[in-house]
Amino acid sequence: IVFDGNKATLADAQSAIVKNASKLQVVYEQDTHTLWADVNNDGKLDSSDLQIKLNGVTTLSAADFV
Repeated sequence: IVFDGNKATLADAQSAIVKNASKLQVVYEQDTHTLWADVNNDGKLDSSDLQIKLNGVTTLSAADFV
């Protein structure tokens, strides 16, 4: 798993993801408190990908992922 950081908006989160990455990419969208995982490795964050709402969480760090 590669944590691509905390991003303010979906557009910022989307720009952090690349297609055909060698590891699962995850990014935290701060304005909606959504953790995204590009599970199909297509470089796009959409309904095909894992989305987890983390209400009350403002930031995450790489240490949060094992």
